[in-house]
Amino acid sequence: MPVPVAPIETQRKVAAYLDEQLSRLDAGVAALLRAQANLKRYRASVLKAACEGRLVPTEAELARAEGRTFETGEQLLQRILAERRERWSGKGKYKEPAAPDTRALQSLPAGWVWASLDQLFDHVTDGDHQAPPQTDEGIPFLVIGNVRSGTIDLSDTRFVGQTYYDSLDPRRKPARGDILYTLVGSYGIAAPVETSDRFCIQRHMAILRPHGLSPARYLAHALGSDLVFKQATGVATGTAQMTVPLAGLRRIGVGLPPLAEQHRIVAEADRRLSLIRGAEAQVSANLARAKRLRQSILQAAFASPGQSFK
Repeated sequence: MPVPVAPIETQRKVAAYLDEQLSRLDAGVAALLRAQANLKRYRASVLKAACEGRLVPTEAELARAEGRTFETGEQLLQRILAERRERWSGKGKYKEPAAPDTRALQSLPAGWVWASLDQLFDHVTDGDHQAPPQTDEGIPFLVIGNVRSGTIDLSDTRFVGQTYYDSLDPRRKPARGDILYTLVGSYGIAAPVETSDRFCIQRHMAILRPHGLSPARYLAHALGSDLVFKQATGVATGTAQMTVPLAGLRRIGVGLPPLAEQHRIVAEADRRLSLIRGAEAQVSANLARAKRLRQSILQAAFASPGQSFK
């Protein structure tokens, strides 16, 4: 591969130019990467505060200040469980959902209660365990890479045929309002289903389907929190590739606040997370711009060094 070799004096000028320009660019990139890491930590702190009752004033505090009563999280949980029993139409005796294991969980604010994912969702299952026959087009088939950002990306997926999709149990077909949760390898990623488009998923993800009284929007934030991730890590099995079993996932505990407090938590969390997403998009755009600028600097230095550095 031929390489143009400039006179030694021009080489020194090129090297000095690159040292100056690239060091400034590297400093800028380092600052952007620090900002990116800080935004990730801030996101985690927002979700942590939301799940611990520290993001907004609690309903117990407001009720005490206003001299009124309120429905506690425990009372709400009992309503949820009663609604589940009334709606159940299966065979045999109704089986109560598993309660959470709270031995390693911290205390909650007044008016909150620990509830398991099994109690708060209508059902928790995963994708089909049989490898589907893939096609060039048809129904999108999502893998973990399609939800890695915490949102569902249908722009670049594999496909399965209509016949395979129709053969799936309805509980294994994600629907609007469900929450996907990754179980294998890159476990712990929660992605709310906010589309009515048809798609199916690999068995490395769980489908958590809410029922009428499930606090779905609040639970979507809780599932993305470090509180749930630590519990998922505690029940995960395997060594080379950690796997969160469905039985363990169902027993994971989430702090359930009163309904009115949930609405305030969701509104404030949505507001802050929206700002974080905007800042992250700007940082990503600037990192891409820095990459292009680096190429421009190198192009200017080596394209015609004799002309540029006389």
